[in-house]
Amino acid sequence: LQRYPQSYPVVLDLISQRLWSAISMIEEDALRGTQARIGQRLLFLSQMQRGGKPEGGPVTVRLTREHIANMMGMTRQGVHRTLKAFEAQGLITLGYGRITIEDEAALREHLATLN
Repeated sequence: LQRYPQSYPVVLDLISQRLWSAISMIEEDALRGTQARIGQRLLFLSQMQRGGKPEGGPVTVRLTREHIANMMGMTRQGVHRTLKAFEAQGLITLGYGRITIEDEAALREHLATLN
């Protein structure tokens, strides 16, 4: 940053975005049910995977059920049950070590009905 002081606004913006994301995740984890928590996390991960590009088409996140459970402080069995329910509704497709979010808008709509 000393060499390129013009980069301060960019760095501060990135840090504030990360802080906002972390606070949002903590808040959601404290206030929402299992399906809403997992669904919101999948939407967040798909957004990260897309790198800020607009929604469109399926997004594959390379994580196991165990990784998600560890990330969220849940059991693998609880995560598995929720993911299977999402899969039965056609919101996601499960594969070995990956989850494909078929339609982010449909998942978002489903999560809105849970509130």
